[in-house]
Amino acid sequence: MPHLRTLVADDEPLSRAELAALVEQHPDLELVATCSDGPSARACLETAEVDLAFLDVEMPGCSGLEVVRSLGPRAPRAVVFATAHPEFAVEAFEVRAIDYLLKPYDPERFAAAVERAQDRLEASGEGARLVLRKEGRMEVVVLSSLRWVEAADQYVLLHTTEGNRLMRESMARMEAALTPHGFLRVHRSAIVPLAAVRELRSLPSGGGELVLEGGDRVPVSRSRAPEVRRALG
Repeated sequence: MPHLRTLVADDEPLSRAELAALVEQHPDLELVATCSDGPSARACLETAEVDLAFLDVEMPGCSGLEVVRSLGPRAPRAVVFATAHPEFAVEAFEVRAIDYLLKPYDPERFAAAVERAQDRLEASGEGARLVLRKEGRMEVVVLSSLRWVEAADQYVLLHTTEGNRLMRESMARMEAALTPHGFLRVHRSAIVPLAAVRELRSLPSGGGELVLEGGDRVPVSRSRAPEVRRALG
């Protein structure tokens, strides 16, 4: 897997520095942000591309648990909670945390949590690939690079981080292949990764518009709007 973009949030400066140092020393992690309270962690997770978040349970403004609950499907797929109180472990797993770390941090325990995160991300599609046929050859699309899929007559247009790719494929088959990996068909002509959704705007017609990470705007049909709202929590 590529380096996991990692966020650390802890209101205690020494604990935050210790955890950030562990992240920076790990060969598979890239530290992209450190935060000192719940609201700043939530704001960063809403705007930055983060694969793995280490969140202190008790922080000013809102707890790490509240941060994850408030983000819903937009939360990172891999979250590890940090706490000095083991009684928070059960509540952490109720929000689908990968693991929890007790303070002071143990490097071996930290490495084990990272390994669990890598396993979760691979299983959820971060390392998954989509194999498609094009003009007699096979093309591979890494799902983590797929921003959204758009219908184009008898083709589909794959919007990826490396550019657009036109493939002769049906939206129905794309929907079947992508749904198990956290994608949702939001319009007859659009399939999006739920984790990339940053905003849902309602329209007078009853439909809507999604704003995705990176600024892409994708239509939501009136018939699919209720399902989209449920999926986004």
